[in-house]
Amino acid sequence: MANKSGRPKLPGNRYASGDRKPQITVNQVRRGILAAKELGHDEWLGSELGRLASYPVNGGAPLITPEQCAAGLAFARLFQSYSAEMGFPRRAPAACALERTARGEGSSETTKRTSGVLAAYRSAAAKLADVGALAIVVSVCVDDNALPWWQRARFVAGLNALARR
Repeated sequence: MANKSGRPKLPGNRYASGDRKPQITVNQVRRGILAAKELGHDEWLGSELGRLASYPVNGGAPLITPEQCAAGLAFARLFQSYSAEMGFPRRAPAACALERTARGEGSSETTKRTSGVLAAYRSAAAKLADVGALAIVVSVCVDDNALPWWQRARFVAGLNALARR
């Protein structure tokens, strides 16, 4: 009988190819989020903005207040409405070039809702641009990217500008 040398296989379920299956499935994560919602926990804990508002930084208070979190969520909804009104594709890594529209050119007719959304977004974007935080607020609130530590002050200043509007 041949002597097997090398590292032994790790225990666990495997695919037909021999690769190990993940220990936690997507359905288990979804069930955990639903259970947390039923228990009354914050439903935004799965997002970067919710984590920044919930978890303490360096043993102290969370980085952002509930008012700042609400302002960030409102901006994310406003950004999504603006993108939909302009006909931009949904935000995804493969579709980040917002210069091209999904339906060709934007709609030529302007409704009250469209003009209201455009005015609200332009106002919010101008406030964020004044403090130099438009890019980081879009990155964290809309795209759900992690907040780099060196951008914390700029991000908080942007949320403060949004909360005051």
